Amino acid sequence: MNRLGRYSRFDIAAHWYVLGLLVIAHAVFDALFTPCGRAVSSCSMMVAYPVIGVMTVQPVLFAMWAALRRQPFLKRTIPAGLACVVVAFAGGLGEIRHANDHPISVIAENIAMMSACFALATLVFWIVGRIFRWQMIRGNAESSTSEPLGDQFGIGHLLTWTAISAGMLGLARFLGGHVGSHDAASPWQQPMGQVAIMAAFFLVVLLPIVVIPWITLAYNGRGKLLLLAAILGWGGLTYGCIVVMVQMFQVTFPEIAQPVVLIQLGAGVAGLLSALIVRFCGFRITRY
Repeated sequence: MNRLGRYSRFDIAAHWYVLGLLVIAHAVFDALFTPCGRAVSSCSMMVAYPVIGVMTVQPVLFAMWAALRRQPFLKRTIPAGLACVVVAFAGGLGEIRHANDHPISVIAENIAMMSACFALATLVFWIVGRIFRWQMIRGNAESSTSEPLGDQFGIGHLLTWTAISAGMLGLARFLGGHVGSHDAASPWQQPMGQVAIMAAFFLVVLLPIVVIPWITLAYNGRGKLLLLAAILGWGGLTYGCIVVMVQMFQVTFPEIAQPVVLIQLGAGVAGLLSALIVRFCGFRITRY
């Protein structure tokens, strides 16, 4: 019998307490460390950018649960939505300490913004999950027909994401080669180049926010060398994306590199640790 199928009621209850504590930990983190509302002079960017990364990944984590759990719609979306509201409320409380706006408006704006991100991410994950038949279950305890964990979002999808990002980056470099000069080949070249680089930038920055927690919940231990190659490729893409943006927008390398790397770092670490805790509680992403 699968180990996950032998959980006692005490184990299952303990796991739900652990997940509850994880939500509380995110809420306390936002309340204590949110940079929102602070003056730039009073906030170190070396701290602010990773915190922004952590706050960015939070609605994505809740959306994964709401969209992929194998439960009735309301039973999975209401707890995830409430968790998102609690974390957003805590972030609003932290922002009140530094903002000059009315406390209610600050909290309401924070809740509205995170709820919108949660709803959008839930919709995207639900559509993708329905198309590719992905679900989040408590191991084999909730399904005896699940396919092996290696058959869903994994290294192959990460390599595909990396290839798409590389293609967008190459297109941006080709189209945006004349940005900042007066000898552009055509009037559409500059705006198309900017659209391409922003798309590549979005994909590169979004990768740790979405892919790291997803692969953590789906990874089955195989393909370590391919995973390492994909990670190195992602690092190279990040560097290439920053270089192209520096050339296209006439800014210095640190002005782009610092926020990108630090936001990715914060989002990646928060997503990895949160997904590891969810995985410890027995949940996996698999196909049905």
